[in-house]
Amino acid sequence: MRIGRVHIEGFGCLRDRAFEFGKGLTLIVGPNEAGKTTFVRAIGAILFGQQAEARRANTPWDGGAYAGSIELVDDDGIVCIRREFEKEDVELTETADGLSTTWRGTANPGGRGADLDAYRERLRRLIGFDNEALFLSTLCVQQLGVETEIDQDVRKRLTGPSEADAEQIKNRLGDRYEGVSNDRLRKGAKPRQLQLVEQEIAEAKAQLEATRGFFDEVRGLREQEGELTERLKALETEQANDRRVFADIDALVEAHEQQTHLARDVPELDRERERLRAHADEEKRLSADIAEHYPGWESVPDGYGSTLLELARRRHDVARARDEVERLEREARGSGGGGRWAWLLVPVVVLAAAYVVGQQLGQLLPFIIGGGAAAAALFVVLVVVQIARTRRHARHARELAVAAERYEENQTTLKALSSQLQPFMTSDDPDAEQKRYDQYRQLAEQLGRVRSALESSRDLSDIEREYHDKNAALGRAEQKLKELTDANPALKRYLDEADPLRERERLRGEIDTRARTIDEITTQRTQVAADLRALTRRQVTNESALNDEITALEQQRDALERRRAGLGLAIDVLAETITEYQAVHRDSLAEAIGELFARLTGGRYERVRLDERFAPSLDGCGRQGLDVQQISQGARDQLYLAVRVAVAQELSGQVRLPFVLDDPFATFDDARLAAAYEVLQELAREHQFIVLTHNPRERQHAGQCLELG
Repeated sequence: MRIGRVHIEGFGCLRDRAFEFGKGLTLIVGPNEAGKTTFVRAIGAILFGQQAEARRANTPWDGGAYAGSIELVDDDGIVCIRREFEKEDVELTETADGLSTTWRGTANPGGRGADLDAYRERLRRLIGFDNEALFLSTLCVQQLGVETEIDQDVRKRLTGPSEADAEQIKNRLGDRYEGVSNDRLRKGAKPRQLQLVEQEIAEAKAQLEATRGFFDEVRGLREQEGELTERLKALETEQANDRRVFADIDALVEAHEQQTHLARDVPELDRERERLRAHADEEKRLSADIAEHYPGWESVPDGYGSTLLELARRRHDVARARDEVERLEREARGSGGGGRWAWLLVPVVVLAAAYVVGQQLGQLLPFIIGGGAAAAALFVVLVVVQIARTRRHARHARELAVAAERYEENQTTLKALSSQLQPFMTSDDPDAEQKRYDQYRQLAEQLGRVRSALESSRDLSDIEREYHDKNAALGRAEQKLKELTDANPALKRYLDEADPLRERERLRGEIDTRARTIDEITTQRTQVAADLRALTRRQVTNESALNDEITALEQQRDALERRRAGLGLAIDVLAETITEYQAVHRDSLAEAIGELFARLTGGRYERVRLDERFAPSLDGCGRQGLDVQQISQGARDQLYLAVRVAVAQELSGQVRLPFVLDDPFATFDDARLAAAYEVLQELAREHQFIVLTHNPRERQHAGQCLELG
């Protein structure tokens, strides 16, 4: 089988690229980053699909269609596989003898379903395997390959059919062995026949022991039930006695508290009753005094006292104003009159006397001049004095008018006040009336306080009724105490206790604790009774039948043990046989690898050995068992190529599958490169080889050469 054509519509950096391939060796030359590795990934993606992460990574750089197709050609016909990568939709067309058949479906390697299973079955029929990992492990040789060990999946296929794999053979034989026994069970396996029989034997023996212990358990439960019943009766009797005592103490304490409270309340009510009676008597006395000595004074206005004071003040003001008027009148009379200007004649008299004296003395002129001057001076003085007296008289007249007006005003106010107070006054003496009013106010204030006290207190009739009721209740409480202590003299000691309530609470605590104990014992007895009923309903297996069953199971166990021994021996023998079978295939593969490696290295290494894990070691350069890490990188690349080619030849059998080599000779010098291409040209007679390289010097070694870039 060979690849006839690859068309990449869109994949990574590649867009609408088609490649035609013939038989034998084809070289694709392109520089780095031209898309050679992308081409290899595209072939794997078309054949096997992609996981989600790879699908996103390989999306075409320029957008557009994301698809590709490949044609596989063999002697029977042509198979064309086209895949759209977005949804992993596949179209597979087989053409043979002029007839074509097409299968379409969704083959997403990350999913599951009938389409995926059908497509993988077709792949296995066409190329022998159905997953990309196996393709990359065999037919695809990538650059700088250093993996020289063969992975486990490839090793299984190299040993022949899947039943021939050593591990699977052991597992299959182990399954048969485990059908009998568990001593070679893999982790998580279920119990098998021998273990099940042993479990049945153990269960039967346990059941026999349970049957023997059944009656002991029943007897023990009945004894426990009897003990709980007796204990419960004793506790219930004690509880009933204590409850009666508690009820008596409760009644005693209640009666005692009632008697104590009533004994305190009755005297208080009596005192309050007497106090209210005294207040009532005082009210009557004060009301009688007021009515007798101050009749009608209840209607005296609130300002009566201040009015009396005002009346006394006004009378004083009237008397003072009258005295002032009289004084001013006297002064007016003393300073006025018709002869107040007669004093002006005195200067004339002085002048006349001077004239007479002057004539008599014969010195008339001097005396006339001196007398005139004296008369003039005296006249001026008299005029000034008279003017002053006139002014004083006018002032006295004005003051007299003001005093008279004030007198009249006070007299009017006095008359009005006297008229206002006249209905309540018994005399004209304001001071006497003020004293009498103060005595009335004192009596009225006392009466007000008494009435306020009566109003703030309860009604006397209510207090009288409560007094009689509580007095009667006190008698009943004392009678109740007497009846209780007479009926049970032991109760008297509770009255003598410093705190009978504390004794009652202590007894209540004992009753509550005992009640919880009774509930617990009742619950236990109920549970024991339920257990007894459950036991009596249980069907007990016959002891003899159990012994017979155990004997039969032991015989079955012996037979299974003999079968287990035979299967164990078979497993060991078959395992040795399979190991030998694998060794034959391993030796055959090692010989093929060694032959190719010797040709690639010019006979420098004569032999390749594979251990049980198919890890290679080398004989050459005068040494045996060389580890691959001890040879050069170029030699390891040659070994890598030899392993891949030999494995692919071993796996393909009669079907010669194509190889895709991605820049496998990057580390080869010219000699190694020539040797490698010489081997490839020889192998290309039976296999198709597609070699991708960045090195133009490799063109000389290939007949068909394609360009990429």
